[in-house]
Amino acid sequence: MLKSVLKGITARPWLRISMAVALLIVGLAPIGAPIVSDSRTRLAPATGAAGSLAPSQPFAYRLDAGAGALSRIVRSEDGGATWRPVVALPQEALQVETVRGQEEHVVARSQDAIWLSVDGGSSWTRTGKLPRRTLNVAVGSRASGMIYAGTESMGLMRSADGGATWQPLGSSILGGGNAAPVGISALAVSPEDDHIVYAASGIWLGTSSAHFSPVGTYLSVDGGQQWLEIASAPLGAPRVEALIPVPGRPLDILASSEASSEYQRLTLSAGLLALLDSADAPARAAAARAIALTGDRSAVPALLAHLHDPDALAGDRVAAALGTVGDLSAVPALMSGLDSSDEDVRSRSAAALGFLKASMATARLNEVLRKDGPAACRSAAEALARIGTPEAMTALLGPLGDAGMTPARHAAMIGLEVAGDRAGAPLALALNASDPTLRRSSAEMLGYLRQPASTPELARSLSDSEPAVRSQAAWALGEIGTQDAQTALAEVLASETDAASRQAATQALARARSLGDGKEPVSAAFGEQLLGPLPRIPAGRWTMLLLSLALSAALLLAGARRAHPRAH
Repeated sequence: MLKSVLKGITARPWLRISMAVALLIVGLAPIGAPIVSDSRTRLAPATGAAGSLAPSQPFAYRLDAGAGALSRIVRSEDGGATWRPVVALPQEALQVETVRGQEEHVVARSQDAIWLSVDGGSSWTRTGKLPRRTLNVAVGSRASGMIYAGTESMGLMRSADGGATWQPLGSSILGGGNAAPVGISALAVSPEDDHIVYAASGIWLGTSSAHFSPVGTYLSVDGGQQWLEIASAPLGAPRVEALIPVPGRPLDILASSEASSEYQRLTLSAGLLALLDSADAPARAAAARAIALTGDRSAVPALLAHLHDPDALAGDRVAAALGTVGDLSAVPALMSGLDSSDEDVRSRSAAALGFLKASMATARLNEVLRKDGPAACRSAAEALARIGTPEAMTALLGPLGDAGMTPARHAAMIGLEVAGDRAGAPLALALNASDPTLRRSSAEMLGYLRQPASTPELARSLSDSEPAVRSQAAWALGEIGTQDAQTALAEVLASETDAASRQAATQALARARSLGDGKEPVSAAFGEQLLGPLPRIPAGRWTMLLLSLALSAALLLAGARRAHPRAH
């Protein structure tokens, strides 16, 4: 019977072709779906409405409890317009969080474990065990890998290894200094900075019948090591059930309970300023960073008084805070700090002047760059880079003429890299300087910066009177790697007679060709969107495609044999 059915199919061309096309569609579907999905991930438009998805986060996940069913995880690929279930966890899902910066990496919480998916929920791996009676988790970015867990009575925990191990954080402060068990009722991580964490806490009171008494909401600016009180909870206040960070305002949080929601903010206070005098160096560093985030200029005198902090991190945070607050009234005091007998103070004063972009300090910073110790030199160079005026760039170019690798020259090179694109034109101009050392060092820096706009000037330097300059210019062109750079190198090889310079040009051309043009064809971006996911498609789907192709070919060939029978 099967033979007669097959004979009937092959006898009808339209049926045979239709079935072949259907087989091809069936085989291509498992391959095409991930490609379309991945392209949608990268190209999906974002909306600006509340609750909508950010441009970098087109995928979203949430819990969806069906009638009489365990909570399951659903996923949206279109900004929340539609949702579809993903592979279920072996345990009931209680919470799901996306890893910031990698929307296909998802962390889910069950009753006692952390689960991770790296393929958008298509598969799950149990990565670690949760602390006892965990109420909530908050997940950092892919870069940090941090997971925070708020427990019912053991305070706050943090894991840096996917939940394999946990470290307790700040229970004394989060408990308001009480000895009672501490519970974390809500937890969140800033969407912009993994080191900024928010927690709502309370303590358990009572004897035969314990009850949860809210203490307040807290903020950490150093990944949970130190905690600052945002708001205390009055007696009888409802438990905070959710904390929602405010994008672009790291000291603000929306605290929600069953009864209401309110915005809370950490502001500059006498208590916060007093922490600059704490005996604990990490507390001083955290206070300085928090003060910087307030942007309150009234903190400037206190910050200036603490530039001498003996702890490196705390002192550097004070300098950064002075720059972040942005009050130019601090400039005279900071310029006086450049004359301090303590190099740390000189270094921090220079850094703060750079953060303030205090162009009036350019000449003094140039003196520090040329004459001071390594730490102060580097701070002065980076400050000049941040100031970025033509005078500041000229100051950075000067040490490039030093014969040896002096502290000033080393610091200037770092500063020019910090300046980035702004350094390109001054360096290209320096290729015409009378000093060959400056010309050679400028070519070297242009190679580090890899700016295609400097190609014509570097190409002219391939004819410099000094072989060392020609060799360095060739190396720089090799690092730039554009087609114009390759052409310049190929042309100089036809005329270069110096053996060392010729070898440098040969090696640079090979390097440039290995880098390619540095620009993709116009259609490459679209092609990459479509073909990029192919290596991640499981082998089983390729097998299905090959089988479909084979069956389609068999159907078409069978029809061809019927149409052209062999002669006997």
